[in-house]
Amino acid sequence: MPQGNDAEAANLAAAPSIIEVLDSFATGQVHASDVAGLAGLNDDEAATLARRWPDLPADERVAIAREMLELTEERVELLFGAACRILLSDPVPAVRQLAVATLWEDEGTDLEPRLLEIIAHDPSSDVVAQAVQGLARFVDQAVMGKLDPTEAEHLTRLLTNLAADEQAPPLVRRRALESVAALGTGRIPQLIDAFYRDDTSGFRASALYAMGRTASRRWLHLIEADFGNEDAELRYEAARAAGEIADPQVLQALAKLSEDEDIEVRQAAITAMGRIGGPAATRILRRLAETAAEPDQEAVEEALAESESFVDPLSFRP
Repeated sequence: MPQGNDAEAANLAAAPSIIEVLDSFATGQVHASDVAGLAGLNDDEAATLARRWPDLPADERVAIAREMLELTEERVELLFGAACRILLSDPVPAVRQLAVATLWEDEGTDLEPRLLEIIAHDPSSDVVAQAVQGLARFVDQAVMGKLDPTEAEHLTRLLTNLAADEQAPPLVRRRALESVAALGTGRIPQLIDAFYRDDTSGFRASALYAMGRTASRRWLHLIEADFGNEDAELRYEAARAAGEIADPQVLQALAKLSEDEDIEVRQAAITAMGRIGGPAATRILRRLAETAAEPDQEAVEEALAESESFVDPLSFRP
């Protein structure tokens, strides 16, 4: 059996060529093994894909793009950056949207300008919303001081204006607020408050998501109030936001929420307790490990591991 570098060489030798991949697609079949062959394309391979991609039927192009997204979520070593940049020009909006989503961890320096171009010119509001969501990583860079100040200012102004623009599509506005919220300055708190009180579908959920992105305790009273909301989506977003803010004062409320009838809400509450961490969270999670339903056991184990890794810096004071 090949080991080490030998195994890697064997895998490379067994991988289908771009021609073989595209020939397989031409038969009308979309297999994950073939789609994986679109990862890590060099310039010549990308040129071949660009030349032959338009000849594939639209439904098949959508299926390939969807499989790329699923693969990149399952196998982080697969990098579809070159292929996705070709798909960004596809005439089918669903393909462009999936391509943007697949670039979620791409670190190319050209990506932010591409996303800004999509926001400015793409005719599909769904594609624009996906591109706006993709800008969140650059907002995070701005928060950490890793983005050029002029660039950060432009990004902040663009996203804030989009969130505030009542003429913009609702989903675009929601994604803009969610992306820019981490900065927490200027008009952002007012926009979060306005979204929270707006009865437009999804706005309150986005407000809760944005509250978590701010990591500010100022929103905890609203977040905790929604632990009891009749809408499972809002309970889920409230639990997730509480984990992002990571204040121990909501641990008992999260412990109660970990018994929710909705599995996604339960697991969001469990994950949030792990993010908060520390002795109190660890005690709750250890008790929960003994009683949690089978579908929740993995979430409890992961949260417990995260909580136990929490180190209180005050414990090192002399």
